[in-house]
Amino acid sequence: MYARLVEERLAKADFSDLDVDNDWDSMKESIVESAKEACGCAKRHITTKGDEWWDADVKSSVERKRKAWLDYVASLQQNDSMKEMKKEIYRLCKNETKALVKEKLSAFLDHLNSISSNIKFTMELEANNKLAFLDVLILRNPDNTLGHTVYRKPTHTDKYLNGSSHHHPSQLATVGKSLFQRARKICDENHIAGELQHVKRVLQRNQLKTPHQRHKGPKPPSVERCPATLPYIKGVTDRIVPDRCQLETCPKDWQR
Repeated sequence: MYARLVEERLAKADFSDLDVDNDWDSMKESIVESAKEACGCAKRHITTKGDEWWDADVKSSVERKRKAWLDYVASLQQNDSMKEMKKEIYRLCKNETKALVKEKLSAFLDHLNSISSNIKFTMELEANNKLAFLDVLILRNPDNTLGHTVYRKPTHTDKYLNGSSHHHPSQLATVGKSLFQRARKICDENHIAGELQHVKRVLQRNQLKTPHQRHKGPKPPSVERCPATLPYIKGVTDRIVPDRCQLETCPKDWQR
């Protein structure tokens, strides 16, 4: 239905003036209006959170969890029995809120997938304090801060170009270089050392050389040198290597 509506609106649109802006506006309007007619357009009041799954039940559960956390923090100065009781109450409220949010999100996902049989959405939730996004693995630390390292699929075998294969040396050298570069760009300071050690072991198993690591440090002080110019004498000055000696030769004949 959507494709038919788009084709009908595009057939009625006027693209004869050769104006790129007008042509784009006509195409955009045809696509948007066809999508609205095919899928519908729901109007709702935008809440504070701005999500359909954030309802009164979730809001109440979050407030109970927040109150339990404040009670637990206030009980840190009290005796051990009171502190353990408040901690257990907070743990129960936290698990209750997490389960409720997961249930609401699943219901919202089912609602989205029920709108059209041609458009399906997927959802990935945090598991074991980990959430993968592309090739980045986001980790939740015990202090609720976030860390990040390289993500590999469970089926990843760490197999790359073998060093004994008949590939060009530049292609073999690129494997280690790209793995080291990815580790340095993705990992935080708490995971970079472990990732680099893993990359070294992988390169060794694949019979690949570990690329030379350049340490970016302060450059040593250099002394400015004034270039010297020598007159050209056939058989004498042409034996001098200018790049090594930092000397230049004058093309004019030398007058004795």
